[in-house]
Amino acid sequence: MTAGQLPMPPLPIGETKWKPDAFQIAGAQDVTLVEGWTYAGIGAYYVHATDGPAHASVFNLVHLGSGHRVAVVGHTYMGIEQHRVDQAVALMSEFAELGDWSFTGLTGYQNMDPLLPNKALGWHQRHAPMVSLAVQPTQDHETAQRIAMSRWGNG
Repeated sequence: MTAGQLPMPPLPIGETKWKPDAFQIAGAQDVTLVEGWTYAGIGAYYVHATDGPAHASVFNLVHLGSGHRVAVVGHTYMGIEQHRVDQAVALMSEFAELGDWSFTGLTGYQNMDPLLPNKALGWHQRHAPMVSLAVQPTQDHETAQRIAMSRWGNG
């Protein structure tokens, strides 16, 4: 687990889309393997939020084809409440189903689903403040390709 990463809460009863999985994320200095869930080209892992209340926790959503964070879902305070996990998983599924996330790299969506950024913005507008879009301050194309190659063997 990375610094700040929390153990994943149990998946909601009956949830069949998200599967437990380990995946790589691009950090400011390196690539890190995290434990989480994956579905439709998106990975989710649970962390302490870096802003807000000291006990806030969120799900970071990561594009698996680049390892870069694309969104943040949910807040729980003073422990995990299952109804909030259920709600977060529903929001995460909606995000994953916005389009085709199977592209690799940071700009692959331009060929696969050029409207994906607009779809993500619409999702954010419908569900804020429970969600936010997250563009990493350092976007490294080489790291993104290395992560894609590691996961799928081609880029």
